[in-house]
Amino acid sequence: MKAFARKILMFFGLFLTVGMVMGLLVLALGILGLLPVVGLTLFYGWVLFAYLHYRQTRQAELLHVLTTAADGGMPLADALRAYLLDRPHSMQHECWIASIQFFLLPGYYWVWHRGHSFDRKIERLIDLVEQGVALDEALGKVPALTSSQARLLVKVGLSTGQLATCLRCAAPNRIVPVWMEVVPRAAYPLALLIVVLGIVSFQRVFILPKFQKIFADFGMELPLLTRRLFAFADMVVNHAWIIALLIPTLVALGAALLSSTTASWFCPGVGRLYRMYIRGRVLNALGVLLQAGKPAPAALELLAGADAFTGSVWRRLNASRSAVEQGTPLPDALFGTGLLSRSMVPLVRAAERARSLPWALGELGEAASKRTVQLMRRISQTVFPIVVVAMGLLIGFIVVALFMPMVAVMLELAR
Repeated sequence: MKAFARKILMFFGLFLTVGMVMGLLVLALGILGLLPVVGLTLFYGWVLFAYLHYRQTRQAELLHVLTTAADGGMPLADALRAYLLDRPHSMQHECWIASIQFFLLPGYYWVWHRGHSFDRKIERLIDLVEQGVALDEALGKVPALTSSQARLLVKVGLSTGQLATCLRCAAPNRIVPVWMEVVPRAAYPLALLIVVLGIVSFQRVFILPKFQKIFADFGMELPLLTRRLFAFADMVVNHAWIIALLIPTLVALGAALLSSTTASWFCPGVGRLYRMYIRGRVLNALGVLLQAGKPAPAALELLAGADAFTGSVWRRLNASRSAVEQGTPLPDALFGTGLLSRSMVPLVRAAERARSLPWALGELGEAASKRTVQLMRRISQTVFPIVVVAMGLLIGFIVVALFMPMVAVMLELAR
């Protein structure tokens, strides 16, 4: 709860800071004051995306090393040390990293990177493993090396003696690579819209008044589309405060969804995907635990103790465990807490009667995970072209509205 409160305060402070800066710039410079903020936001947003993509690649690389070591029965510490020695450590490599980070965030290399780089975290993991700390606990103490899903599967694999099998399940059909595809598709139209609105505001302040004066000197009326552009530009300038609050509002919404499982569970639209994703993770892990012979209450207690499930999901796992301990059938207990959808209940009940419950839970969990990935991709691939076409029509309207006055003046002069 303390960590959750710190996250909420941090994101709330970020929301207020960004909102105040944008509000002051809009009051001082109008809508044009947003242009430098938008430019910096886009640049550092790209930097953040590149960093997250790099981290996800390194996590997948480490997961492959752990899977190979577990599959071949190799000592984990020796495998990790060999992997670390194979990483680049030359002076030229360090100079490149320091130079790039100096231009992105001056001082970051010396203040943070040298002591918290990926290689330093690997060294800390090796030290913990050599000290006899269990792999799941060691990964929990160095959480940036793996995703919460991978740490959950490591915990399940160690408790069932099937570490290599569980680690292999962590790579395919996971949600993180899909987010790396979806986020740029959602951010691009938003960034383009903000830039277009900035251009329209510039035209309203510097270009359209000159067109108006020229046409007044000729005794002509501006074309209809140009007058429509005037009205649209006036609306943008008069409602600049809405645009100023748009980015921090989206930041605050994203922060709430990332930091609160309750918000993610009940959020319209996003909640359906999140519930499907959580059900896939829970059912998949539960199937492995039951297959290894663990009773349902013990399996649910182990899942609740993993750091992969917090907040609302943690409470639902504990509620399911309590219900099972009181004699409620497992399908009914999971359905009552929302960890099993209504359409899955008959199949799980039939599998329980047929004594194939672990297999059914594993298959349902894998199907739910795949369906979540497929839905996210389908939604993004469907919405993105529509939004791009809409933005193209808007840009086309602006271009035509700007060219029509010039065409009308040339035709008047040619008479």
